[in-house]
Amino acid sequence: MTPGAPNPAPGVWAVAAPQRQRANLIQQFVRYLLVGGAAFVIDFSLLYFLTESARLHYLTAAAASFLAGLIFTYTLSRMWVFDVRTLNHTPMEFLVFSAVGLIGLALNEAILWVAVGSLHMHYLHAKLGSAAMVLIWNFSARRTLLFR
Repeated sequence: MTPGAPNPAPGVWAVAAPQRQRANLIQQFVRYLLVGGAAFVIDFSLLYFLTESARLHYLTAAAASFLAGLIFTYTLSRMWVFDVRTLNHTPMEFLVFSAVGLIGLALNEAILWVAVGSLHMHYLHAKLGSAAMVLIWNFSARRTLLFR
């Protein structure tokens, strides 16, 4: 506000702040989708390679590929997606980020296990559905706990 300028009408800031917050949330979610999409390509490709070429069991391969995506997502989330941090201690931040990711991994494994074992879906088709559900969990939890 410049000196001598009239005060804005009451409530102007109250209206602008939620709009800025909503725009920031949308921007973060779009960026998270882009980062998540790239992480998904890493995760999905590595899952396929480890299952088909390395002959690992699909659940073991899914865990390894998920963790590779986790590290990629953490790095880009810190650098590009979220501009405000809740924690200023990087090791603790990574620990919480990883804990959220481990819950996401548990959801991923459970969904794959049910979809492949009970519903007789191909593991790659099951992974597509699992990825969408886990994406929502990861974004919501990480934004709430780490990047408010």
